[in-house]
Order: sequence, then C-alpha cells, then structure tokens
Amino acid sequence: MTEFWDIIGENTLRTEADVDAALARVSARLAPLPTYDLLNFVDGLHEALFRLDRRQFAEIPVFVRDLVIPQSEDGFQYARCACVLAGRRVFEEVLATGEGFEPFTVPELQSERLLYLAGEHYEAKMGFPMEHRRTFPIDMMSNPDGWDSH
Repeated sequence: MTEFWDIIGENTLRTEADVDAALARVSARLAPLPTYDLLNFVDGLHEALFRLDRRQFAEIPVFVRDLVIPQSEDGFQYARCACVLAGRRVFEEVLATGEGFEPFTVPELQSERLLYLAGEHYEAKMGFPMEHRRTFPIDMMSNPDGWDSH
C-alpha cells in the first residue's frame, strides 16, 4: 500500500505554475497505482481536508485586487486542498500552530484539481467512475470539533 503523504510529496506553492507542477507530480505518482491504492489515496485526502475544516481557517479573508472578501465554501475547500498539496510538514505545522493557512487562500494557489486526480486514474483503469465511500466528510463545517465555539 502506498502512503498518502508519499504520493503528495513536499511542494512549494508560490505561483499557479507551482500548483500545476505539483499536481502533475501527484498525478504521475497515482498513475501506476492499483485501484485499491487510488481509493486509499482518496480516503487520506478526505481525512486531511476534514482535519483542516476549522472555523479559524475558514474565517481568514481573501484579498482580491483591492477587495477583502470572505472565503466561499468552494474557495475554502480548494484552499484546504492547496494546504494538503504543500505536503505533510506544512499540513501538520498549520494544524499544530493554527498559523500558515493564509497563503493558501490566494485564488491562484487553490488546488481544486487534487480532488479529482485519483478518480481520473481510477476511471481510466476501470472504464467507469469511482464510487467512493466518504469516510470523512469534506464539506465546510462538517468537522464539529473544528467549528466548536469553545
């Protein structure tokens, strides 16, 4: 079984090109995997996104041109994907300290495609879409511990 964080690797995300290159590397690591490892990758991704589902991260404002706007539900999910794509060290540091999530809210760094890579490879191998059990919900506000007001 291939380890989730080995597939993700460590990725510096400063530009949209960095995100594209990191996603290409993850895709290349997923391509040769058997279908059960693709399913396990999705489980690992969903767990990581669930763990990042916290009010303190969702309430970080987004700066777009001269505007300061709240994160949308989709934008927050894609920012969490970018944090995961940065790698285990960054992910664990953000969770441990509650700091360092801000850069991932920049629209150019959001990494929506990470959600679909394993499914694309699964469908290419099997000829039909992945039907995946959701061991961890990934929608905003699905982690009650992350949204507790205490």
